[in-house]
Amino acid sequence: METRQMYHKEMKLRNDVSLAIREAKSEDAPHTVDYLEHIAGETPYLAFGPGEWNRSVADEEKLIKDYLDSSNQIFLMAEIDSQVVGCLTFRAIDRPRIRHTGTLGLSVAKKYWGLGIGAYLVESLFEWAKMTGIVRKINLRVRTDNARAVALFKRLGFIEEGLISREVFTSGRFYDCISMGMQID
Repeated sequence: METRQMYHKEMKLRNDVSLAIREAKSEDAPHTVDYLEHIAGETPYLAFGPGEWNRSVADEEKLIKDYLDSSNQIFLMAEIDSQVVGCLTFRAIDRPRIRHTGTLGLSVAKKYWGLGIGAYLVESLFEWAKMTGIVRKINLRVRTDNARAVALFKRLGFIEEGLISREVFTSGRFYDCISMGMQID
């Protein structure tokens, strides 16, 4: 089996703090579980809330291994001083007709909002996608009321491709989502 090169990049944030963006490794599983449990209570825009992240460290290790074993998927972590401050996943299926496309998931810890971490993660995904020679389309769904995320994705070049009504139900209310996409050429 061919060994692929692990994605890793370092940069400075707007506040001059060093940020590392790298692929998750199996040994990161406890940190990613802790991070995801933490951010579940920070924003209503995730697909899960407090107490709803029901993945064990062993489950997370297997998931990360699946990403690492795939040529068309990636799990990126953003770190400051070795602490997870953001995550990006790109999930795809390896069937020949659709292996070129997948779905983006993105989160950044609230303490680090406004520093450009989300944009750096997505730009890293674009860079990786071009390097694969496989990934040609990135899809995502974002709640219509998540103005910051909608603005970020538009600024990065995503285009609105449709509206999905009643996609999310939380706190006794339905929310619509915008389907957005980016073509990688």
